[in-house]
Amino acid sequence: MSVRLGLAVEPYWLELAHGVRVHVRPLTAVIYQAARYKASDRLRRIKVEQQEITALGGAVSGLPDLDDLVAAGAMLQTLIARELAHLGMIDWEGVVAADDDPAPCTYATREDLMMLPGIADEFVETYSAPLIALFAEGKSLPPSLNGNSGEARTIAGTA
Repeated sequence: MSVRLGLAVEPYWLELAHGVRVHVRPLTAVIYQAARYKASDRLRRIKVEQQEITALGGAVSGLPDLDDLVAAGAMLQTLIARELAHLGMIDWEGVVAADDDPAPCTYATREDLMMLPGIADEFVETYSAPLIALFAEGKSLPPSLNGNSGEARTIAGTA
């Protein structure tokens, strides 16, 4: 038996602001969780490197204070957007390089694209919307009296 939940199974295009279109792989729970894990790991490594440089008397510029929970959370969201782009984006249209030629969809250019707050936020929201809706649908069941996460019809007889 095969279960189908209405999620895309083939790559598709997302329309973003400023005429940008991105061709993406279908977002699965594995891709979503991998992006979150990789982003968390990357943030941890950046924080360790920042602390090591500071401990040796150096200065780090261009990064927020990662000891500040709000700043660290914002940095994590940026890193999640980047990781989702790396794992999900196949190609794009409407992204141009400094010389006004079409920019290739590479690791470095995906990083650059995800540094544009409006684009990054819209990409994450649009790309993850079907999966988030599916998660939310599963959480919409009312709690049962015995403490399980969702009420369901009883299928077993009494013991």
